[in-house]
Amino acid sequence: MLTIILKILSILGILLLVLLGVALLIILLVLFVPVTYRVRADRQEAVPEQMLPPPLIHIAAKADWLLGALRVRFGYPDPGTVTVKLLCFTLFDSGKEKAETPKRTKKRTKPEKRTKTEKRPETADKTRAEKRSEAEKAASPGGQTKAEEAVTAKTQSKRSEYREAESDSKKENTPKQSLLEKIRYTFQKIYAKIKEIWENFTYYREVLMCDDTRGLVNHALKRLGRILKSIRPRKLRADIRFGTGSPDTTGYAFGIYGMFCSWLGKQVVLTPDFERAVLVGELDAAGHITVFKLLWHGLILVTDRRIRALMDKLERTY
Repeated sequence: MLTIILKILSILGILLLVLLGVALLIILLVLFVPVTYRVRADRQEAVPEQMLPPPLIHIAAKADWLLGALRVRFGYPDPGTVTVKLLCFTLFDSGKEKAETPKRTKKRTKPEKRTKTEKRPETADKTRAEKRSEAEKAASPGGQTKAEEAVTAKTQSKRSEYREAESDSKKENTPKQSLLEKIRYTFQKIYAKIKEIWENFTYYREVLMCDDTRGLVNHALKRLGRILKSIRPRKLRADIRFGTGSPDTTGYAFGIYGMFCSWLGKQVVLTPDFERAVLVGELDAAGHITVFKLLWHGLILVTDRRIRALMDKLERTY
């Protein structure tokens, strides 16, 4: 009996170890296997001679994970579909869903015609209520029903109470203070409010301009730069002709491109058009994203003690 129990426990232990190993393998794959992506886009000029010009913008984007086991595709304007596939199985296809959902036709039902002799129950109830109210009015000496008499009595009592309260308030609101004292009181309130605002402003300015906050900002910018560097395209090729319609703004935009042209590389070419507003060309970008790098830099930034200290200082009311 003991040997059987030990065998069962050993089997369960092996199964737990296998499950833990599979879970650990999945976590490592998600963290360290990169997601590759590629985006292709081109914009053409419209041809006015053709009756049906081609679409101006074409976009094709794809993302693969685990050597293409999980694939995501996006195409525009064909007609703007998104597909997600796992191995040979289609998990999501926006094109099929649009085709499978037929248009619902609403059938209008004609209302049944009623004969002249038939009366609606609502109208019959209304006539009965009107007759009762007329009978009550005739029975009462003032020509009012009991409900109306009760309402009038309530309104009269409320009016008398309101008049009494108004008279008391007028008695209480007699000018006990002079006009100069009221003006001084208002100026004191305004001065106290301005002083409170100025003290809060100086407090938060000192918090934001201290050395810890400056170091935190530099650290956050450094981590953000590393995150952007990890997800930026490794391959970038572009041939774009642009123009804003104004020579001066086109020159400013081209000057900004000249500042970053060495960082963008030789395969990115921008040609200015100083005569008209235009934006045509081709773009091809490819790269990969690793989840571990994003989580690593994010955790280092979140767990910084200076963030907690800054949040405590900002939440404090002066």
